[in-house]
Amino acid sequence: MKKQEVIVIGAGLAGLSCALGLVNAGIDVIVLEASDAVGGRVKTDKVDGFILDRGFQVYLDSYPNAGSLLDHEALELCAFEPGARLYGRGGGVEVVEDVFRKPGAILKALRSKIGTVKDKLLVAKLRVEVQGMEREKMASYRGVSTVSFLRDYGFSERMIDSFFRPFYGGVFLERALETGAESFLYTFKMFSIGRACVPKRGMEEIPQQLASRLPSGVIQFQTQVLEVRDKHVVLEGGEVVKAQKVVVATDMHTADRLLGVKGERRSKSVIGMYFESSQLPEEGAVLCLNQDPSGIVNNLSVLSEVSRAYAPEGKHLISISILTDHVLDGLEQRVTQELEAWFGEEVREWNHLRTYDIRMALPYLEGEGERAYDEEGGVIRCGDYFKSASIDGSIESGVSAAEALIGMREQ
Repeated sequence: MKKQEVIVIGAGLAGLSCALGLVNAGIDVIVLEASDAVGGRVKTDKVDGFILDRGFQVYLDSYPNAGSLLDHEALELCAFEPGARLYGRGGGVEVVEDVFRKPGAILKALRSKIGTVKDKLLVAKLRVEVQGMEREKMASYRGVSTVSFLRDYGFSERMIDSFFRPFYGGVFLERALETGAESFLYTFKMFSIGRACVPKRGMEEIPQQLASRLPSGVIQFQTQVLEVRDKHVVLEGGEVVKAQKVVVATDMHTADRLLGVKGERRSKSVIGMYFESSQLPEEGAVLCLNQDPSGIVNNLSVLSEVSRAYAPEGKHLISISILTDHVLDGLEQRVTQELEAWFGEEVREWNHLRTYDIRMALPYLEGEGERAYDEEGGVIRCGDYFKSASIDGSIESGVSAAEALIGMREQ
């Protein structure tokens, strides 16, 4: 490889967004990717005609940074229904309606056992507040956990336990709700003004769309970087590639290793399981949540009800997320037994397709929201562990890194 103006390490969302911004500014860039495909943690597998995203993921079409970069129409976004169905111990179910999008469901929502009347009024109040709330105001809650914010706002423990823990457990990948209130308010706003979606043909369509806009040869696949220093990188075979600037756009653990940063950073893990069924267990593109804190399953959805392309004709694809650490041996049987209380004996007929044990699914944010990237020793780092642990946060971080580099070039 010749000397480059900029080397970007990692072809995930942050790296692709950064590279795209640089290319559009006329900057010479290459992207070094250790694997054989783009996407980082946003990848999709095709198995026997089913589309399996690597872990349950959704895209919010209200994301401002991603929305300004992506072509939503080309992605053919398919939306979940607003609201959720909450299953309790023993299989009882309560329906949570979004009365702002379904005004006719107001009486049904008021009769729901999920929370008190005060809780429901507080949800409406918070929804109105966050829709006009700027990021600067959200940042004033740094250092406050989501659960502390909810309690201080006046929500009952019953509402927190029965709804917020399972719903935001699926968003933050932790039911303790230790994640900062700034992240909660931002995602609450995004859910309030937009829809939870998946691209028609899987989540990997998002990074694939970004990659398709880069010139041929910009992304160098199966290129393992061993070390990063100011103005050059060392490849697995010992080759040294020089550049005026280096951007590390990998996950935070890989970035620390490449840069020789010591210290342990925490990540959140999740287990994603997929089953196929010839019978429809839950009608509609709806998210099913587990109210039972002792349960194994956190959330379930029939993705073929969201996008028909996710499963072959006559089949249904069921996605299940498990948050806590579980031994994989025997997990399929335990999950099936738990879901029998939800859907009956038909669960025994489900066919297990694949299990994804994702150990570094999301980062615990440190210095949450303070910056979208950083620069030290001439090397820029970007990724979802800076501003926001989300698709939008990854893209915002990559775009911000590119803007910083463009600004340096113009000085």
